[in-house]
Amino acid sequence: MNRESKSCKSCGIEQALMYFHRHPNMRDGTVNECKKCWHSRLRISRSTPENKKRWKEYGRNSSIKKRYGITTAQYESMAIAQANRCLICAEEPIPNGAFQSDKLHIDHCHITGKIRGLLCHLCNRGIGLFRERSDLLQAAIKYLESHK
Repeated sequence: MNRESKSCKSCGIEQALMYFHRHPNMRDGTVNECKKCWHSRLRISRSTPENKKRWKEYGRNSSIKKRYGITTAQYESMAIAQANRCLICAEEPIPNGAFQSDKLHIDHCHITGKIRGLLCHLCNRGIGLFRERSDLLQAAIKYLESHK
């Protein structure tokens, strides 16, 4: 075997290194399984009922950490502190409702990245649709008040 190819530990086929995922801790810088076998094994693993919940949880945990810099435990403590209610409308999230989910959404400032709190889907979208501008929200309030 030369340095430009290697054999897959699953299918045994010798292939160029470009057909293997990179991994800095491996001797040749790639994993021991070709991409095709790797993805096939992952697809099977993720489809088993006992693993589906784990993968969903893992995806949520890594997404929260990557996007907002907090852990799921920190999110959960924020939700408990808010009694699992939206900070604007004081409603609990409605699972299976229109455009709803069973989790509160993390509201944050898009300029500073600072987390403001947890909101229901509709309130979070409302702030976003008003481009996080309080002057527009106040103008909307005046509009609604004048057209009762």
